[in-house]
Amino acid sequence: THPRAICPEGSPLLVSGPGASMIVKTYSTARERDRAYGLRSPHPYDPAGNYVVRAVARGPRPRTEGIYLHHAASGVRYERGDRVRAVDAAHSIAAHHMGSKARKGRGWRAPGYNAVLTLGPDGPELAWLQHWDAIGAHSQGENSTGFGLCIFGNFSKEKMPPELEQATLRVLRALCNWYKLPASAILGHREAPGASTECPGTSINMDALRSMIHGAKGNA
Repeated sequence: THPRAICPEGSPLLVSGPGASMIVKTYSTARERDRAYGLRSPHPYDPAGNYVVRAVARGPRPRTEGIYLHHAASGVRYERGDRVRAVDAAHSIAAHHMGSKARKGRGWRAPGYNAVLTLGPDGPELAWLQHWDAIGAHSQGENSTGFGLCIFGNFSKEKMPPELEQATLRVLRALCNWYKLPASAILGHREAPGASTECPGTSINMDALRSMIHGAKGNA
C-alpha cells in the first residue's frame, strides 16, 4: 500500500526508490505546505519559502543513527471504522505539543515527531510535522540522533490494520534507505534506553517488524 504523502521537495520520501511511488501531492515550498496544514511553522523560511534548515526550532541532527516508532495513543479506533486525514492528525499533534500549558498543551516550540502516518478515508496518508533532519522531542536521550515517526492510533487497544501496517513498513524502508541504516536501527519508543512506556503499543511486535523490513529492504 502506498501512503498518500504531503512532503516538501527533497524530502526522504521523494527520492527515487521505494519512497517515490508514495507521493500523490507535493508542495513547491515549505511555506506553501505549512499554509495547507493550517499551522504556524516554528521554523523560519528563506526568501524562496523553504526552511532555513540550521535554524529549525531545536536545531538539525548532526547525524541519524536510529528511527524511533511511536503511536499517538489517541481515541481513534480503526477497527470501528474511524479514518483520519494526515493533515488533521498533524494539526492535532502540533496543537497538543505546541499549545499553551494553560490549555493542557506542552508549550514546545515545535512538534515532537518528524512525521505522522494515518489510515485516511482513501488509504494510508503521511504528513511531515517538521523538517526530516530536525531534532525532535520523542525519545529522551535519543532525540539528537533519532528520527521520530508517529503512527496515529492506539495500538495497545487495537491491532494495526493490515493496510496501515504495510504502509508503515514502506515508510520505514524508505527512511532506512535514505539514512543508510539497517533494519536493526528501527526501535520502538519502549526500546529506547531508560524508556518506561508501552509505545508504540503492546500489539506491535518490533522484532517481527524489523524482520519484515530486513527481508524486503530495497525491494519495496
